[in-house]
Amino acid sequence: MNTITHNTINHEGIVTSAGNGKVSVRITQAAACATCKIAGHCNASEQQEKTIEVYTDDAQHYHVGESVKVSTDAHTGHRAVWLGYGIPLVLMVVTLFLVRLLSGSDGAAALSAIAILIPYYILLYLFRARIAQKVKFNIVRS
Repeated sequence: MNTITHNTINHEGIVTSAGNGKVSVRITQAAACATCKIAGHCNASEQQEKTIEVYTDDAQHYHVGESVKVSTDAHTGHRAVWLGYGIPLVLMVVTLFLVRLLSGSDGAAALSAIAILIPYYILLYLFRARIAQKVKFNIVRS
């Protein structure tokens, strides 16, 4: 279950591995409507399984299959949304309008807007270690 309190975002999950200062937790990320009673009959509901890696000195105390709660502060959550969705959207829209204005071609503008994501996500991948230092998760037993 995903919950958002005043300043934290919490996800319940299951430990998939633990050791060497790291605990991997599988969470089910659900769309807001996934808990609706008719969600099984609706195409709008969506659930995805994700693995979150939590770095902690107590990693050896967690065991595979154990239920835990992973949390982070809301600021970190907002940063992740901007990096994953906000900045790419802005890049695409700006590229779309600039290329359309300069070339007059809708096709070139659309392809350029999509292509701008390639270097952006490559940069995210290259800086993943630095980003991981700023994105901190906490873990507690459920």
